[in-house]
Amino acid sequence: MGIFIPVDVFDAAMDYNEEEFARGNAITQHILIGLSHEGLIESLFEAGPVEKIKLSYESAPKDGLIFHPSVLGCELFLWVHGQPNVTLPEFLSPSIVLESVTDINIPGGYSRSSVRLAPQ
Repeated sequence: MGIFIPVDVFDAAMDYNEEEFARGNAITQHILIGLSHEGLIESLFEAGPVEKIKLSYESAPKDGLIFHPSVLGCELFLWVHGQPNVTLPEFLSPSIVLESVTDINIPGGYSRSSVRLAPQ
């Protein structure tokens, strides 16, 4: 299962400040390499202009990222969403419904998270 994310959607979800936005491609590569290194996505991924992405995903409509989540990445995603008992085949089923994280908005109308961590 591959995932395509348009670069404009990814950038908006990342909520970069001006300095980060200027370094966007370097940060994106760092993110993908880190996720791959930690085993959360597979080691083959692409990020860049639509011409490059179309070599892996012919239907890509614009610049973006393409990657394949790993089993470990899927399991972590499910745990974060409070679904530790969902199996991988259930997760890959089109009929699965997961609740969205409510304090993170992705276009149109994204905003910073208001989560505040309290000292333990």
